Amino acid sequence: MQCDHCFVSSFSWYCNSLTVEFSNNSDNADSYLWDFGENGNTSTLEEPIYTYADTGIYTVTLIAMPNTVCADTNTVTFPLYTELMPYFEDPEPQCLENNSFDLIGEGIAPQGTTFNWNFGPNASPSNANSPNPTNISFDEVESSQSHTTYNTTTATKRT
Repeated sequence: MQCDHCFVSSFSWYCNSLTVEFSNNSDNADSYLWDFGENGNTSTLEEPIYTYADTGIYTVTLIAMPNTVCADTNTVTFPLYTELMPYFEDPEPQCLENNSFDLIGEGIAPQGTTFNWNFGPNASPSNANSPNPTNISFDEVESSQSHTTYNTTTATKRT
């Protein structure tokens, strides 16, 4: 008797949500056992939807059982991330030269996120890697009717 099994999920890494829809391509199976690789959580659905508690690297196992002695197992390991959504509140307008700014990074930034602030060539310092850089000063800024323009930030998740 030939045992055919295969399950897939439509990603190599996932960066949108903690909820994953699993696709099952097993042949000749009557029942299934999925292990989601998190706290012993399992499912017997053919194509389950599972929500993970946090980002991370997970190993998912599917046992496809054809109601014979030919049950088979397939395992897939994948990283799971949420989408980064960095932003910060604009500092209050400044009227005096040589003021310094403290910036507070806001938004969704899971543990392990690396910050890279770029303040431009007229800033001191010109960049920072802290989520909340302090004492940023500008030698020259672009001003228009008491509004100041700042070139700001990106946040990237390193894998």
